[in-house]
Amino acid sequence: MKPERLDIKKEMLIWAVTRYGLSVEEYAQKNPAFSKWINEERKPTFKQLEEFANSVYVPLGYLFLDEPPVETVPIPMFRSGGGSVSLNVMDEVRKVQERQEWLSSYIEGNGIEAPSYVGSIATDTPIETTCQTIRNILGLSLDWAFKEYSMGDAIRKLVTRMEDSGTMVCINNMVGNNIFRKISVSDCRGFALIDKNAPFIFVNGGDAQVAQTFTLIHEFVHVLIGYESGVGDEDSIINSSDDERYCDKVAAHFLVPEGLFRQVWTGDTEDVYTQLARRFKVSRYTIARRAAELNFINRARQFQLFAIWKNEPIPHKDNSGHPPFRTMALRRISPTFMIHLSNAAHANKILYLDAYRLAGLKGDTFHNVVGDKRQIARRST
Repeated sequence: MKPERLDIKKEMLIWAVTRYGLSVEEYAQKNPAFSKWINEERKPTFKQLEEFANSVYVPLGYLFLDEPPVETVPIPMFRSGGGSVSLNVMDEVRKVQERQEWLSSYIEGNGIEAPSYVGSIATDTPIETTCQTIRNILGLSLDWAFKEYSMGDAIRKLVTRMEDSGTMVCINNMVGNNIFRKISVSDCRGFALIDKNAPFIFVNGGDAQVAQTFTLIHEFVHVLIGYESGVGDEDSIINSSDDERYCDKVAAHFLVPEGLFRQVWTGDTEDVYTQLARRFKVSRYTIARRAAELNFINRARQFQLFAIWKNEPIPHKDNSGHPPFRTMALRRISPTFMIHLSNAAHANKILYLDAYRLAGLKGDTFHNVVGDKRQIARRST
């Protein structure tokens, strides 16, 4: 018996491919049968259509519609040059949103203490006041970065303190754990999803570590002002909102405090920018920006430096010595979220199958990743 062939509008097939980020020609080159569908020489079977939907990450049911659905990313995204938000970014935002919705309900339903600082700051609050508020919440001294040996140590310190304070942090550069769906830094450096019980911050783990520290603080300020947003690239802040610019200023002032900077600034030389970037655990861009704000250099010199550094070759990234999968998975999902999820499943407050789905991990892998994390889950007991 021959399989039934389906009448699917070619406009829907074309939409699915372009939504995925390829042209019709590019997709057809690797999938000859697709050309026949588009040219209406042959119709797809259900199995073929299902495989097609999976290959371009589109819900199968969408392909049976008369016209493409209107899709929008659920948070404001600022990108230089405008343009649509990538499919991978949209899907990762939705994954994080689903985790947030579950966790918020779980925290509220079980009487777990929620962070008190979400939405507690207004954008007319003086910059230095907000910086001190962050230090108080995270328990950090003015010179905390000087005490950290490396950029990696600084990132781990910030993430740990944010998680301890009630904000979930996901550092990832792909959709879930799918290594074939990388999230480009040019598409998204980070975003914040606001919720009174369970704020979430996402940072693109594929970005330079010096940029990750800035993104972490920038997005944490979003949590404080209670405004959701995501940033695509370094130039996007120019065309963004007042809230976005406020978060940007606070991040720069927090990471490079004026008093400390004045003490260690020794002049406008390449070595100074490099050395101070290492001490403050930020990029040279942030050092130059603060130097201009404090009138050690003028704006023309700042942008001249930006242009020079932007044209420098990107150093080769050493991919040796990757952390164990368990460490990577916890970093991608948020350790605190995994603690809550594991405890909920252990207490029969969520089915293990649903817990596996939320975490994006299969059964044995889920339990291996959780490991002994349950014993430190003080906030969820």
